[in-house]
Amino acid sequence: MWTTMGFTFASFVLGGLSWWVPIYVEYAIYSKNQIPSQISLIFGVVTCFAGLIGVALSSILSSKLRQKMKNADPLICALGSLIAVPTLFVLVAATREANPFLFWLIAAIAISGMCLSWTLVADILLYAVYPNRRSIASAMNILICHLLGDAGSPYVIGAISDALKIGKPDSFYTKFTSLQSALYAGPFFAALSFAAYLFAGIYVDDDRKKVDDYIKKSQKQDTPNSGSLSDCNINEFSDPQDKHLQVYSNPLNESEANLRVNSNALDSVQTNNEVPVVFKSSANLLSKTSPSNIIE
Repeated sequence: MWTTMGFTFASFVLGGLSWWVPIYVEYAIYSKNQIPSQISLIFGVVTCFAGLIGVALSSILSSKLRQKMKNADPLICALGSLIAVPTLFVLVAATREANPFLFWLIAAIAISGMCLSWTLVADILLYAVYPNRRSIASAMNILICHLLGDAGSPYVIGAISDALKIGKPDSFYTKFTSLQSALYAGPFFAALSFAAYLFAGIYVDDDRKKVDDYIKKSQKQDTPNSGSLSDCNINEFSDPQDKHLQVYSNPLNESEANLRVNSNALDSVQTNNEVPVVFKSSANLLSKTSPSNIIE
């Protein structure tokens, strides 16, 4: 739950930034009576490379720290959100006066920090959720983080900006200042994401142990009996109502040995007046009755 909450807050930040930052930068440039050039393209390139760096860095950190810290994954996610809090605040506050190169560098650091959680959240869902619930947990995580995160954040930030423009003159500076105030929601939700990942780090190790114990118990229960058919009791296959059959409880390999002995004994029996009748436990020789006795 805490991991999904942290990821939802992070998605809120990234969704709002991806929608409003290019427009926000254009408003800042227009408010200084200048003409912006290829702001959306520059922001797209910065976002792509910063996202790749964040995802790769999270995988490297996780592989090295997971052996030392059992709750390393949520803590790495929390670290990324913590990095994003001051960088986003500076990014929003100093947009109009900042050097363009420095501005995009700060934006890349903030986006990389928020992207540290993308791969690790998927790993946490796999080892902290019972196997028979992982599909629904993954589906609910995706639904919640998009519905309450990046899908709604552009609308929320835009609504706040429009509300702040009421009663003010329609100018680029007014649009810039109102959108600037609305974009302060970015560092706020990044701080909430940091707190949620910290709580996830407290419980993730216990959840993983519970899942591991459940998997081990399931594997023991699903393991078939190693005994072969030769170790089975013949009584399981015999009819208990049949009183003419003698109870037999020896393994089949001994039965085969008895039959071999009985077959050797049958070779020495005179076949003119006697016929062998083999029961389950031994071979008995009975006198052959005449047809007249059978009729009687």
